[in-house]
Amino acid sequence: MEKLINLWQFIKPKIRYIFLIMIAISIYNYYNLSKNTAYLLLYLVNILLFILSFLLFEKSNLDDGSIKFFIMCILCSAFIFVTVKSNFYYFMLMDDLFDIKNKDKRKILIFIHFSSFIVSLLIMYSVIKRIALLDSIISILLLILYYCIALLILFIIHKYKDERDKLKLLNSKLIEYSFKEKDFAISSERDRISQELHDSLGHLLMALSMNVKYVKSKVSKEKDVDYHEIEQIEDLVQESIKTLRGTVYSLRKLNGNFNLKEELNKVIGKFDNLNMVSILFDYDDEIENCSVNIKNILIATIKEAITNSVKHGNSSQIHISISLEHYTLKLAIEDNGSGCSNIVKSNGLNGISNRFKSAGGNVTFSSKKQKGFKIVATIEGSASVD
Repeated sequence: MEKLINLWQFIKPKIRYIFLIMIAISIYNYYNLSKNTAYLLLYLVNILLFILSFLLFEKSNLDDGSIKFFIMCILCSAFIFVTVKSNFYYFMLMDDLFDIKNKDKRKILIFIHFSSFIVSLLIMYSVIKRIALLDSIISILLLILYYCIALLILFIIHKYKDERDKLKLLNSKLIEYSFKEKDFAISSERDRISQELHDSLGHLLMALSMNVKYVKSKVSKEKDVDYHEIEQIEDLVQESIKTLRGTVYSLRKLNGNFNLKEELNKVIGKFDNLNMVSILFDYDDEIENCSVNIKNILIATIKEAITNSVKHGNSSQIHISISLEHYTLKLAIEDNGSGCSNIVKSNGLNGISNRFKSAGGNVTFSSKKQKGFKIVATIEGSASVD
């Protein structure tokens, strides 16, 4: 089912225009047979459908400002359905109706679609074919039954898609939560260890330092005591205290170095295990020479990009590429999701930009509706390498 749905989403835009071309050919054939100039009007209607299809399905959002376009498409295709008996495009619109997220708008448009279908049938049989209503009632009821079956099938398919999308969204949120929980656990454990070192070993060393000073003051007048050895002990204790303070500071400040490729494979594995999205990963091993700060920026960006792609883009495939050439690091992340015609930067995208800017890099975001989303980030200069 999943593969069939993805295949349909891929070929649907192409089939849409093929159907419109078929309608144009049918109109041309009818015109040649009848030499009726009324079919020239149908050509204009067909051209209008081409324009509406492009505006509606390539440039507009189905939930915002496109309802009038949808109604016009339904009426135009119903008009062609009556005159040239070509109902491919008309029933294709039925599938598009289920892509509208607003349930109230969707119900209204399905009602308009169904009503125009009934009216089209009545006009076709009673006016064009000049068949009495009682004689054509069985044919009309049969076509209505076919319509209802098609509507039911599409309802089941889109219900499955909605449940699948909800599950993907829930899983992506769980994975996102697990990322944050892991970071919090690491940070908490690091703080606990540093605090424990400071409270226990630090206090012991300070006590030892005070005792050495006390002994030093007591034996300063004794001639048979090697005063130089006591000073060496004191210096050693002071050096230990200094080293401990440096260790505690480092624990509080850094996560420590890690293997970026292994960490990213763990992230990818979380999504692969749930069959949420297929992730293609190209990696330059030279990246391991980058600083811990750069690695943290990369892994945080990739986590954010994957979760956004699944949650908002509904993508089935993501390609991640990390390379390092001539001291320039490049990260490219591209998906095949729904994309958008206008990018509105969320907190996540702003976070990605700020991370790279803090390291002297830059980020570009690009997207087109139904053409996926792409992130390209670069950091130039040897400062990114240890």
